[in-house]
Amino acid sequence: MIVLFTDFGCCDPYLGQVKAGLHARAPRVPVLDALQNAPSFGIEPAAHLLAALAPFYPRGSVWLAVVDPGVGGPREGIVAQVDGRSFVGPDNGLLSIVWQRARRRPYYNLGRYEETLQACEQALSISQETDDQAGEEQILPIIGAIYYFQ
Repeated sequence: MIVLFTDFGCCDPYLGQVKAGLHARAPRVPVLDALQNAPSFGIEPAAHLLAALAPFYPRGSVWLAVVDPGVGGPREGIVAQVDGRSFVGPDNGLLSIVWQRARRRPYYNLGRYEETLQACEQALSISQETDDQAGEEQILPIIGAIYYFQ
């Protein structure tokens, strides 16, 4: 299962765009909303909420966690594998509490988007049109790759 944790809210098109992108890449994988109204741009309170919610979801779940005031900026993404769950998000502290509380906690820097997307496209054999996308949408192929190859 893929779990979404964001500050997108429900009144903008972003949540629908992300879900459509996930469905296109993993149509048989359930996508659950853990929280879509995390404190806007509030990384520290959102990190605490994420850590509180995560244990209620099964091992093997892949989380897309996005609360990012610097979206589209030079900051890289990370993957934290925490006690059987994978968390993908910006390297801005959002995943820090989940990671600190874990017994097993490897993490990986995703690097720049172009290199990561190319590797994921090869792994998933997907082709993606090159258009301008927000940072959250750029990470969808990574979510698919983690889900299928974990």
